[in-house]
Amino acid sequence: MHLSRNLLITLSLCQLAAASQPKSIKPGQYDRLVKESPFTSKVRFVNPPPVDVFADYVLAGVTPLEGSYLVSLFDKKKPEERISIPGNSLGFRVVEVRPGNDGPLSTSVVIGNGTKTGVVGFDEKLLVLKSPTTSKPQASNPNIQMPAGNHPPRPRVLPATN
Repeated sequence: MHLSRNLLITLSLCQLAAASQPKSIKPGQYDRLVKESPFTSKVRFVNPPPVDVFADYVLAGVTPLEGSYLVSLFDKKKPEERISIPGNSLGFRVVEVRPGNDGPLSTSVVIGNGTKTGVVGFDEKLLVLKSPTTSKPQASNPNIQMPAGNHPPRPRVLPATN
């Protein structure tokens, strides 16, 4: 029994002495197993859709200036805030103005901001004029009656005499 035990210890010590360091694997050595394996699904890399920086902006007006254009934009989320190009703090610039064939509301403007460009156009839903509040004008003299049509009377102008 001592003999088999000593033999087993001797053999295991010989194996430890003869063993070498583990070899490092090369990068990509097992890539073929992953790419061509029938047991794994192929990885598909999906690029995220590009974010349109100019999707929130609507064209409010285009005015030709000396060799360029003055473009007014407003944000769909905050229509009370207007942006003028040139002269804004956001870094927008006019790249191209494309006049429309169907009238002035079909005009579009290519706007640039850094390396990104986008097309901005009019939105008829947001281009609604506010109707003015109509109130009857009050005459300064209560004895004067307003003529039909709700227009105040014209002041009388006399010719100048010498």
